[in-house]
Amino acid sequence: MKALTEVDSGRHIDAFVVDVAMPRGNPHGVSLALMMQRRRPHTPILLMTGFPEVLDDYTLPGKVLFKPIDLDTLTREVEALFQAPPVH
Repeated sequence: MKALTEVDSGRHIDAFVVDVAMPRGNPHGVSLALMMQRRRPHTPILLMTGFPEVLDDYTLPGKVLFKPIDLDTLTREVEALFQAPPVH
């Protein structure tokens, strides 16, 4: 999967914004976020979904926004990722 290849590349990544409902053939978005968190534990994660019921069985590695998300809300939430103290 291209996203994990980028995570493993060593390049700087400021934050992960992950859609929970990934296309068929890809890991579930929460699973993907957990894999990213394992590889880059100090990188903040923001999840988004239009299907809140798919989150019931998961421990989430970041905040969740529910679709539809307007651009101003998304911008505020991404900015908030950088104002929060780092997770160690």
